[in-house]
This record gives sequence, structure tokens and C-alpha cells, in this order.
Amino acid sequence: MRERDTQETSRRGTVVVAEDDTATRILLCQILRRERFNVIAVANGKLACEAAYRERPDVILLDFMMPVMNGRQAIDELKMSESTRAIPIVMITAQSDVANRVQALNSGAQDVLGKPFEARELIARLEAQMKWRSVLAIDADAALVAERVVLLTASERRYRLLAEAMPSMVWIADSQAGVTYYNRSWNEYTGLISSAPRTVD
Repeated sequence: MRERDTQETSRRGTVVVAEDDTATRILLCQILRRERFNVIAVANGKLACEAAYRERPDVILLDFMMPVMNGRQAIDELKMSESTRAIPIVMITAQSDVANRVQALNSGAQDVLGKPFEARELIARLEAQMKWRSVLAIDADAALVAERVVLLTASERRYRLLAEAMPSMVWIADSQAGVTYYNRSWNEYTGLISSAPRTVD
């Protein structure tokens, strides 16, 4: 069974809801749609994985105990896929003891919410995970830029080392014919002194 929100996509993001109990699933959909989330609701973990692969939601809300594929099995599958492993997962469970909540967190869920739940707490937990994912995305972009700078610097250093070791003259000039780099052979042959840096750090 699968229910899809037919309303216009919400600015607040997309949530995949996996809950086998029909009444609870309907309640979750009502709460989330009222808060302007785009909701994709399914009845088991297998369908949740399929929806996640297809829709790439902002967060996944999984019931712990479900037929066909339970929440823990669904997390295992989602974390194995590069396309879905970064999607935050909030587990909902009727099990109130600490051991079961710890088990849910150890399985890979980012947060656990008990049943019955308060609507405001549910929304707060989902928004917290979405913000967390946004921060990670920014950090990942910054790390990628930093990595490219490091690689570019290393490549330039290798080039300069190679140029310094060459017996032939090597120099680089800009559009105004100004020398921006020259190797030792160029300096020894021309006897000129350029303002361009030559030494390799």
C-alpha cells in the first residue's frame, strides 16, 4: 500500500513515512502535510527503500516493527547504498525501554521517537535532522574545495620542481609579456633578473 501527497511540493522538504499500522500512518501524514511537508507514505521497509531510491527524500521516518522488511533491515539496506546512506533516519517505536531505543540508534538511525508521540516533538525532530544534513552538505562542499586547492598546489609544486631540474629554459609570461615564472636555466642563460618568484618552497 502506498499513499502519495498530491499537493504541491512543500518548501519544508520531502519525508518518506514507513508505518504498517494504517491509523498511525494516516495520522503521521496528516500532521506532516499540515506542516507543509511533502509526504510519501508506505506500509513496510521494502517500500520505504524503493521510495528513498526513487525520490531522494530529505528525511525518512521508519517504524521499528513492520512486515516484509522491518525498520532495522531497511536501515541496513539504505546505509549500503551511496545514494541513500546520507539521508537522516528517524525511527518510531512503541518499545519504551532503553535497550530497544539503543538498539534502534545502533542500527544506524539518527534519532528515535516513542509512541505515542506529540506532533510538535515529531516536527522538531524531523527539522533537526534536516538542518543537520544541510550543515553536513555545506561542510562537504568546503572540504571538496579545500581538497582541490591542495591538489592544485601539489601539482604546481611538482611542475616547478621538474622545471628547475630541466637543462632547457622554461618561463611563463602573462598577456603583457611580463615573466611570471622562470627556471634556473633561463636565469643563467639570460643573466636577467625578473620580479617573478623562482625558488621552489
